Amino acid sequence: MTGMMALLGTTSLAILVVAITLEVSNIISSPQFDLLFAIACGGTLAAFLIRIGIGKIRAIVTAALLACCALAAQTWVSGLAMTPYLAIVFINGVVAYIFMRSLMPGREPVLLQIVTLMGIEPHGSPAFRRFMIGQCRLWAGLSLLTALCALVAMALPADRDLAGIAAAALIATQVAWFILSHEYANRRYGRPETWRDTLRTMARPTVWSDLEI
Repeated sequence: MTGMMALLGTTSLAILVVAITLEVSNIISSPQFDLLFAIACGGTLAAFLIRIGIGKIRAIVTAALLACCALAAQTWVSGLAMTPYLAIVFINGVVAYIFMRSLMPGREPVLLQIVTLMGIEPHGSPAFRRFMIGQCRLWAGLSLLTALCALVAMALPADRDLAGIAAAALIATQVAWFILSHEYANRRYGRPETWRDTLRTMARPTVWSDLEI
């Protein structure tokens, strides 16, 4: 799995670097850059899906199908702009899927799983558990809305400026709320975890395979 993830990630990065170099050098057009960008996004998405525990074949097929849909849309939809909106759609779509799936009956909300993996303090308080479940719902909604705004910006030239601003504002909101929600939990529920602890935990190589997604 690790070898496949590394191969997909490295290949996607190489494609993106080459595409940027060629566009800056005026060797390829913007639509051609978008094609390479879509391929790089598909490879990155496949690597991420493998990392969170989805089977290798299923992850690659899913990412390939989404990338093919994006490439087909570029042919059929006039004025389509994939860069950078396709990456925003993919990333936020996956995040929304993770949070929504973890809220299904019989599953442990993903944020509570992360608290457990951090191992700083048990999450035994019912009030804190309700707060974290609410946070999962909020993050699912924010991510889904961000993906939809980016999709509108990508597909509808007339609404691109407004939808792009909305997507950027939502991304800024996510960053701000990530920090503020930790501060709120510290003060309201006496939690010791900081947003830096959460980032360090999410950066651990094994954390995604430990989560039940």
